[in-house]
This record gives sequence, structure tokens and C-alpha cells, in this order.
Amino acid sequence: MLTEWVNFCCGVLGKLPLECMQYNFMQSALLATLLLTPLTAAAGIQVVNYRMAFFADTISHSAFAGAALGVIFLGSTGPAWSMPILAILIGIAVLFLKKSAGQSSDTVIGVIFAFVVSLGLLLVSTQKNLAGLSRQFLFGDILLVSENDIALLALLDILYLTFMIQAYNPLLLTAIDDDLARAHRVKTSLYKSIHIMLLALIVIFAVKISGVLLAGAMLI
Repeated sequence: MLTEWVNFCCGVLGKLPLECMQYNFMQSALLATLLLTPLTAAAGIQVVNYRMAFFADTISHSAFAGAALGVIFLGSTGPAWSMPILAILIGIAVLFLKKSAGQSSDTVIGVIFAFVVSLGLLLVSTQKNLAGLSRQFLFGDILLVSENDIALLALLDILYLTFMIQAYNPLLLTAIDDDLARAHRVKTSLYKSIHIMLLALIVIFAVKISGVLLAGAMLI
């Protein structure tokens, strides 16, 4: 269903009076941009509300380590699974450490950031065949976005929009005062966990399309 929708949208973009739009990879690149840009803009509101600007950089740098782990253990197709899984685990770790250690978000994120960057550099330095990953994740490669990537990005758009329609007010109240939100019977842990997992997936897509250097900027 989503794949058919992607093909239809690419066909519509192909009718634009631009010579470059006659190529399938350019149609896919433009469609991916049109799907990702409003998604990062919407997610950025909550990133600012929760003072988690540094979180996007942490997740984007974890993509490098996740891709390296995927290649080592699962082969060339491994990064497609290892990157989002590691990103989600890091997001959950941020919430857990913040709650258990009683530290601020910036402190917890800073510790995890140092860990994932060191892990990524360690893996690349010990595996010579991973050296080519660095440039790909620094700058992204929007021209290599596949139909499956666009379909998953469209699904993520739907999931995040649906979640925000339901959870915007509870998330905003939690960002203002966590204790006040719990007093109003808001399931703060549940809302924050779902939001941070979706945010991690958004950052992973941003890294794949625009690279580590721009992923954080798109959210802020």
C-alpha cells in the first residue's frame, strides 16, 4: 500500500517542469525531503520543550556505531536493523539514567554521547573495511534513498502525527512540571518513553538523508 503511494507521488513529482525530475533517484530524493522536513520541525518543538537539543547529536552519532555493529555482526544489510535498535536503546537509557541518577538531561546525554562516539571510533579503527562509513554518515546520501526507505518514513510521519494529536498536551504539561503532570494522572513515563523512541527513529532517518552534521540542525 505505502509502496504504491510512493510510486504515485514520484510519478507526480516527475511531471514537474524540471529536467532533473525526470530521474527516479531525484524524485525519491525530493519526496524524502518533503516527508522528513515537516517531521523534524514538529519533533523539534518537543526537543526544545524538554531541553534535549544535545540528544539529537547523541542519537545521530550513535548511528555510526550502530551501522558499524550491523556490518560486523550481520553483514551489509545489518545497519538497516542495528541503527534504529541502538538508537532506541540509547533513548531508553537516557530516560532510565536521568530518573535513577537524578541528573539533568544534559548531564546524562553528555555521558552517553561520549560513550557512543568512542564506540564508533573504536569499531572503525579496528575494522579497516568500515572506513568508508564515516563520510557516508557525516554528510548523508539523499540520492541513495530507496522506495522502502520512503515508505518507512511515510509510516513514521503517520505514527508521529497520530501520537502527537493524542499526546501533545500531556507532553507539554510534563515538560513544564513533571510532578504536576503526575498529579493530573498523566502517565509521564509512558508518554516520554514512546516519544523518545519515535524521536530516535526520526533522527536516524535524518542522518541517513542529511548526515550527522545536519541532523541536529533540522530538529533545532
